[in-house]
Amino acid sequence: MTTGAHSSQRPVKSTQAILEKLQHAEHSGTIGAPMIFLVHYDRRAQQLLRFDKYDDADHVRAADDRLELELSLLGSDRENEIVLFSAASEAALRVSHARYFYSLEELAIAAAQSQGPMPC
Repeated sequence: MTTGAHSSQRPVKSTQAILEKLQHAEHSGTIGAPMIFLVHYDRRAQQLLRFDKYDDADHVRAADDRLELELSLLGSDRENEIVLFSAASEAALRVSHARYFYSLEELAIAAAQSQGPMPC
């Protein structure tokens, strides 16, 4: 498991570049078993606070960690969003749920570069 929030200040690749990378990984067989991702996102601040990765076999541990986090945040004044996702890779999750990883400005730039909306 890897713990720690990722900054949304990363350079944004175009949607096309991300999709091409995913297609290459699928065709080359480099995408293995699905992974589970625990995301803790502050809606008000639009900030990713926690991002943990688990092997698919660790789904019970991931669910326990999610529940523990939710219980620890009871009464918090943040607008917390705590979600478990299953995805083929972190790259796939970053495409399908880009709003957790990139600012609205970065998403707009990526959409303009690809001349189409980000897949969501």
